[in-house]
Amino acid sequence: MSIKEQLLTCAYCGKQKMTKTKIKKSNYCDTVCYNKHTKRKGIDGEKPCKECGFMMKYRNSLKVRSSGGSVRCGGVASSKTQFCSKECSLTYRNREDNPAQQPQAREKIRDSAKKRGVAHMKTPEAIKKRRESISGDKHWNWQGGKTSEGMRIRNSPEYKEWRTDVFERDDYTCMECSARSGNGVHVTLNADHIKPFSQFPESRLDVDNGRTLCLECHLETDTFGGGSHIPNKL
Repeated sequence: MSIKEQLLTCAYCGKQKMTKTKIKKSNYCDTVCYNKHTKRKGIDGEKPCKECGFMMKYRNSLKVRSSGGSVRCGGVASSKTQFCSKECSLTYRNREDNPAQQPQAREKIRDSAKKRGVAHMKTPEAIKKRRESISGDKHWNWQGGKTSEGMRIRNSPEYKEWRTDVFERDDYTCMECSARSGNGVHVTLNADHIKPFSQFPESRLDVDNGRTLCLECHLETDTFGGGSHIPNKL
């Protein structure tokens, strides 16, 4: 059948326009008007959404494209429609059609992770091993060891652990004035060395050589900031 141009009067909206069609007689200007007009004829049935179970009205027509708006807002779906909304479609397909979400695939991913040791990357041993692998001259930004020994010790994990142990032993309370955080009050605490850090290297990480002081009490000590004039033996 040859394609001919004809004047069309829409049976739904009444608009007229010139259109080319293979159909001998067309009554609608587009699919939207067709769907809205034929909606008056009723529906062919109801079926549940494949994801959420919402009962969708449908008609056995190839021209139906969720006429009358969203299916959830009273629209009519095609007989081939499986989901009531795009959200349900994406949720279902991401769960069912995504290979990585299948039980067999998840098991395979877990097995692969265990073989690579990923499941044990956060153990203290693994963390220490990684730290040593990029420390000192093994690091890309190594500059010959210009960081002082005291700074290296204060930034080490062992020093941070010593500091935490001192706080926990003293119940996060200043040993001089009994100040501590709580009830809307914040108190800055320091872990102070009883025997000066610079003069007694063997006692730097000894918990018995530490005490918890608030910042104000720490500032009043003779050894704050390394300005100690205490003899080598206390």
